[in-house]
Parts: sequence; C-alpha cells; structure tokens
Amino acid sequence: MMKKILLGTTAIVGTALLVGPALAEAPKLGMSGNVKFEASFVDQDPVSATASAYTRGYKFSVDDAEIVFKASSTADNGLEYGAKIEYEFEAGSTDEAMIWLEGDWGTLNLGNEDGAEDAMKVGGYSLLTAAGGYDGENFFTNSSGAITGPSFTGDSSDANKITYYSPSMSGFRVGASFTPDTGANFDDQLSDDDGDQETHFGVGAEYKGDFDQVGVQASVRYIAAAYESNDDDGATTEQNDVSSIGLGAKVTFGDFAVAAGYHNNGDSGITQANDTLGLDAGEWYDVAASYSAGAIKVAAGYFHSEIQNAATTSAEADMFTVGGNYNVADGLDVYGEFNYVELEDGTTATLNDNEVTTVIVGTKVSF
Repeated sequence: MMKKILLGTTAIVGTALLVGPALAEAPKLGMSGNVKFEASFVDQDPVSATASAYTRGYKFSVDDAEIVFKASSTADNGLEYGAKIEYEFEAGSTDEAMIWLEGDWGTLNLGNEDGAEDAMKVGGYSLLTAAGGYDGENFFTNSSGAITGPSFTGDSSDANKITYYSPSMSGFRVGASFTPDTGANFDDQLSDDDGDQETHFGVGAEYKGDFDQVGVQASVRYIAAAYESNDDDGATTEQNDVSSIGLGAKVTFGDFAVAAGYHNNGDSGITQANDTLGLDAGEWYDVAASYSAGAIKVAAGYFHSEIQNAATTSAEADMFTVGGNYNVADGLDVYGEFNYVELEDGTTATLNDNEVTTVIVGTKVSF
C-alpha cells in the first residue's frame, strides 16, 4: 500500500512538472561545512583482559569534517527545486547526494538521503551538547552485546530512496520513504542476497506547535522491511522481517527544554531458531534536559537499553552524560563532556561486563 502511495505521488508530481513551461533562474550554489577536533580520555574496567581495546586510554581525533553543497531555485509556477551533495572527509567519500522538489502538494526527495523514519525522530538525544553523549561516537569497549546508543533496527540510512513529506497542516505532517535495497548507494549494483534489507518502508508522523511560550514537538515512526537472505522459507536461519517502532517528544519553555524517546525493535532480524528461544532485537529509552543562556548551553541525559540475548538472560546498558558548549565567536565553539557507562551481558561469568568513564573536550569551526 505504501509503495503504491509513494509511486502515485511521484507520478502526480511528474505530471505537474510537464504541464506548461516552468521558467526559472539557474539554481544558485551555496556551501557550508564544519570541522571538529577532540581529545578523548577513557577509564574502563572490563573483567576480561581481551575485552579492552583502548589500553592507551586517550586519543586525538577529527570527529567530523564535512562540506555540504546546495543549489536551489524557484520556478515561475512556484515549484521550488534543488540538489545537495555532502562530502565527509572522515569517511573519505560522498555521504549524501539528492534532489528535492517542493510545492503546495508537499516535498519529494530523490536520492541518497535519510528516510522519513530518521528525519522525523525526536528524543532526549536531540538535546545533548558537546560530542553528542550517548548519541556520539563511543570510545570504549562493548563486548556485552548491549545497545549503546539510540539506534533503530532497519534504519535505511542514506541508501537510494524516494521520500515524500506532506505539507504541514495545523502543525501535523507525515512522511513516507521507499528504499528498494538498503545496501545500494549512488550507482551500486543491486544484489538479491548479500545480507541487506529490501522493499524497505519508513514512515513517520510529527506534530510541532507553540502555545504561548511553550513549544511542543512529538513524533511516531515505523520501519518495515524484509531480509534478502530469506530465500529458504522455513529454515531456522531465516531472519524475521524488520518491524520496529519509535516514539519521542520534546517540550521547550524559555531557555529550558526536556525530551524523551523510546524505540522497540521487536524481533527484527532475529533468526527463527533464536526466536524460538525468546531472543529479541532489544528496546531502549532516554530522557534529557538542557538549558541555554546566551553563548552557553548545557545538557544532561540518561539512556537505558535491554536486549534478550539468551533464553533467560539479557544484555543491558546504562549511560549517563553531561556536557556543555560555549560559543566563542561566530562559527567557533568549544565544548566538554563527561560520560559514565555500565554494560552487563546478563551472565553470571560477567566476562563481558564493563564500567566506563569518558571525558571529551573539543572545538568546532562551522562555516
């Protein structure tokens, strides 16, 4: 049904583009980007010596370095259109490349771009400062199998897709994405059996509104997809289809904000053999609060996850973070962050458990 809606929307927009000439100036190019440098320090206490991957205890890193090129224009008939190319130097490759078309009928995104299931997310992690806390890059050993960040089983990431967003009506908006193959980026060849997901649908609905001095944002998202490896129906190695749901909300009042999120991955990707044992793909929730005062912003958050990793045990993660940003000058920020993490794999041996403290300080230049 969702596939028909997306393809139907594409056909309607395509027909609209062909009705009469749409004169416009050539798209104008703009550029933005940022570079971040960080010093990270970690103290961890894994029971097993083989579980420690960071024996030095500190590192320097360029956590993020990217340039984004955008070109846009508006035709005489009111059609807004443009393109975006995002290059990440950390990965050494183009990260996103897409075209968008926008009018009274909504917005259509075509290409390598996050889907509706990602673009409409909101939760405690959306308030975190500095290096992103539990939503940033983890600098510690995780041998427990626990979920250590607000991840979403089935997230289509930047794979080639078509996404439609409706116009906002009284603060409400919906979006839907269709991705044929989550492993296909740019001009990659499609494969029917390389471990990716296929026929992927990501949908979301959100509300944004203001009531006097109080701002409210809330969203619900759902992901459905099949695994390409499921060629032998009934085999115990066959993976369950992706079916995961996420909820989130944020409230702002003056310089303060609070937010919370929850995501349940159900039995997405679990083999039928493990499904029989009661294993699942886990769930998590988080809460956070922030305060802004001029050039300063501080935030604190808590994240908890559980994943059933055996018939009678579960792996769990508890993560606490506090951080702050200071805007030194236009385009120049410095920041610091403290994290405390507890990881448990649920077994009595505790060989994969870990207790972690990390400190991160950094600076960022945006342009």
